[in-house]
Amino acid sequence: MCGFALLLLPYFAAGQSVVRENPAWNKEPDSFHGVKFGATESEVQANLHPWLCGLSEELGTCYFKVELAGRSYDAIASFLKHKLSEVFCLFDENDFPAVKDVLVLAYGDPTRHSDGGMTWIGSSVTAALDHSLPPERKSQVDQIALKRSVLKVNDALDAHRRILELALELSRRTHDQRDYDRIAKDASSTYESDKASAAESLDKFRAGGYGSLSVALNSYIEETAKRKDGQKMKDAAAIR
Repeated sequence: MCGFALLLLPYFAAGQSVVRENPAWNKEPDSFHGVKFGATESEVQANLHPWLCGLSEELGTCYFKVELAGRSYDAIASFLKHKLSEVFCLFDENDFPAVKDVLVLAYGDPTRHSDGGMTWIGSSVTAALDHSLPPERKSQVDQIALKRSVLKVNDALDAHRRILELALELSRRTHDQRDYDRIAKDASSTYESDKASAAESLDKFRAGGYGSLSVALNSYIEETAKRKDGQKMKDAAAIR
């Protein structure tokens, strides 16, 4: 399955040749699914109901599911200094026409058309629709896959522990060690099967073909670009 991407990016990140360009974006959004850019982590958690968050002083992320064009997609909310700055989600390439229609309806005509897709450039937010997942976004696919796999293994481990506790209690009541041994053996088999399933799901998710949707503040994109440039300079200096 081939991938494509729907990605809200700054105009300076678009690498395709321009086919047509319009002067203004009259439907520039200031929110995503009703959550304003600049919202706090607690506001995002209350409204988008993430299944996992990892927050720090400067940067943070929350993982959640989002409904778009009648389908549910994996998504990441990114924070800069505790303020919502970007929402990024993945979708199957086959959903590209539906997602495109939703965006045009919500955002109006794009301000720029290119060989690779469309771009909406606003004073505060920039959006782009691409036919392939940008290479720099591959790490976010891995993040979603790995976080989901870890949660699945942890859930399996918790279930395994609970079953062993019940088996131990049963063996104490019946005074028969065989009860514990039998249940423990079955529980171990189930746990190993769940771990194998999590690993298989991880590989399958990573290998999938995706489009991507990102809604981001220009200030956030500029700040992350500066941070990346700074890290590159540090890496270059370290090998001299």
